[in-house]
Amino acid sequence: MYLTRRKKLGSRPKIDRLRKRAGALWSSITARYWRTVRKKGIWLHRYSMQRWMCTGFEGLHSNTAQAVNHAFFDALNAWRANRKRAGTRPPHKQKRYFKLVYRQSSIRIREGKLRLSNGRGEDPLWVRWPHPKPYEVEIVFDGSEHVLCAKYKTELQARAKADKVAGVDLGEVHLAVAYDGEETVLMNGRKLRALRQYQNRIKARLDAKLSRKERGSNRYKKLACSKTKQLARLQNQITDLLHKMSTRLVEALHERGVSTIALGDVRWIRSGLHYGATANQRLHQWAFGTLRHMITYKAQLRGMTVELVNEAYTSQTCPQCKCRNKPQSRNYRCSACRFEGHRDQVGAANIRARYMQAKYLGEDRSKRSALLSSTPVIGTMAFPTGVRYKPHMRCRPQRCSSTSSAKTSGKELLH
Repeated sequence: MYLTRRKKLGSRPKIDRLRKRAGALWSSITARYWRTVRKKGIWLHRYSMQRWMCTGFEGLHSNTAQAVNHAFFDALNAWRANRKRAGTRPPHKQKRYFKLVYRQSSIRIREGKLRLSNGRGEDPLWVRWPHPKPYEVEIVFDGSEHVLCAKYKTELQARAKADKVAGVDLGEVHLAVAYDGEETVLMNGRKLRALRQYQNRIKARLDAKLSRKERGSNRYKKLACSKTKQLARLQNQITDLLHKMSTRLVEALHERGVSTIALGDVRWIRSGLHYGATANQRLHQWAFGTLRHMITYKAQLRGMTVELVNEAYTSQTCPQCKCRNKPQSRNYRCSACRFEGHRDQVGAANIRARYMQAKYLGEDRSKRSALLSSTPVIGTMAFPTGVRYKPHMRCRPQRCSSTSSAKTSGKELLH
């Protein structure tokens, strides 16, 4: 598994010059490849093109030039795999700029600085770097400045011997609710909803101002630049919130000895459904895919397994009598057995039970019954322990060590 560290480099003319050289190499590879196909009928292999175009290319390190060549052929192979789809085209456009890629032989660490070698006669790039030597470095342009992305190889922890399962219900009101058979952890999403509402207000206000300006005028450009900066700042806050909350959730489950996370699969929720303008906006801004990805790789770093479980009707099914009741609020109340509980807590418990039943469906019946009988009575579930986001909440960098939770607890009971 790979982890990435990012560092903003600002605007550097030297990096622009190197990126322009990489773009020129991409354009040359594209032109010569298709010229050979058109005139000779020969489809060149990537290593043939590499010996032809990348050997001794001025201004770029050999690893950087080879990365440009590999990127072209990766795009070509992706087109071949999906060429039957309508609208797909092979890589054929010229590029003025292209990303810079550095491999291990062109990376050095000297006196707390990262040294990135370039071609013969070209001075190396120096970047302050208080971290270990990365496996690979990429320098890209994000629209406003250059960003350095350093990749590190990470070894996974050994999987825990205990087979404890936790069900996780992803939601728009509450980011995630996890139930491990004994305790429930609820991740509060109020701060995220506030950021989304503020983001929508900023978009609406600036779009209204832009619509009254002449496109291309100085005032229009200033407003567009202001909109980009404000939305980028808000998006960084949202990403920070998701990282910190997902880290806290995985740490809490790891401390409780959970080895498998049964994650509710909500990828289908936007398909063919219409809930009105307001609800549709909230659903399409719901970052469940990003949160699922964060939970998955952070759990894998700690030796935990993540499995997707269909979560259809899990928040409507009573965990005691299996009757289906559609809750009208955040509290669930069964009309048959009078069971009461938190709506998302019920969903997490049903996801966990659904995964356990599917896992042991084909195994020994006595083993399956003993497993299900060991599950605590759902009717005696305690109130969930909630975690609220705070801007100063610590989020340690991901590493392969089983440590305790962060110093800032941020926990409070939600009744």
